[in-house]
Amino acid sequence: MLPEALWQGDHLRGVVLGIGVNVRIDFADTPFENTAISLETAVGSMDRVDLLLRLLERLDDWTTRLSSDELFDSWRARLVTLGKQISIANANGTVRGVAESVDRQGALLVRDETGTLQRVIAGDIALG
Repeated sequence: MLPEALWQGDHLRGVVLGIGVNVRIDFADTPFENTAISLETAVGSMDRVDLLLRLLERLDDWTTRLSSDELFDSWRARLVTLGKQISIANANGTVRGVAESVDRQGALLVRDETGTLQRVIAGDIALG
């Protein structure tokens, strides 16, 4: 997922969210061989039009709940990094610690090696 926000001062003017879905790509013998997978590799042949329609239905369903606690709680419950030791590399260096939670603005809250709770809004995350 690739989010892009447009700000005017402190006012959020809009957000665009891009979603990439690997349906029929063979990642064998590529740098992504151990980190990416195609849906057809995982579950077998599928109708891409049907997949798109189902995806759009789910997006429409969740769009009606954008500002709800239900959406935030559902998202947070699916985060696989929470409770795990991670490292995050970004423009400010590297943060290492345990991913504790996320805040309502989407920042990851990481308890670093000194016990300080760090708020991380961007970076490349690795487990361990």
